[in-house]
Amino acid sequence: MKPEYASLPYLNAVLILETSLEIEALRLSLAGIENAAGRVRTEDRFAPRTLDIDILYAGDKKLVTATLNLPHPRWAERRFVIQPLADVRPALVLPGIEETVLELLEKIPLTPPVRLIEESL
Repeated sequence: MKPEYASLPYLNAVLILETSLEIEALRLSLAGIENAAGRVRTEDRFAPRTLDIDILYAGDKKLVTATLNLPHPRWAERRFVIQPLADVRPALVLPGIEETVLELLEKIPLTPPVRLIEESL
């Protein structure tokens, strides 16, 4: 994250989804949802946006294409991703990682803090 965006508030959540869609069809569907919510894509990939939906993983698949990299290449570096994922899937082990989500969470610094929405209100 760029320093100029560090103080901006945002909401991050994890949703566990089961679908019969192929991965690329799912990605396109999620991009459509982002667009409908008013997302504008710019060259600055860290710029604030109305909605950003990432696919973190798809079962035990490892995938690298021009439009998608699974598991998400930076998921394990970001407390704001690991914390909510650990809330719903603490024992999950993603491809290419030998530790559970909860074990990874325990290694991530507490700053910047991640708070439950009830604590933020």
